[in-house]
Amino acid sequence: VGQGYALEAAKAVVHYANAVLGLAKLAAITSPNNQRSHQLLHKLGFILEETLVLPGEERMTNLYGLTFNS
Repeated sequence: VGQGYALEAAKAVVHYANAVLGLAKLAAITSPNNQRSHQLLHKLGFILEETLVLPGEERMTNLYGLTFNS
């Protein structure tokens, strides 16, 4: 079981994207079978938007989005 480093790092990225960069939305991609990444993104408020194959890739990829409140 992890020690929470990924969650803390991801929280810092989300905060920076919103507070410093002023982004309206943040995206993340993961492998569909990476359950721990899915759980991490869910904890941060990301929503699974689509499962797709990225250009030049052969495998499926999950695309998540997090929309910031104005």
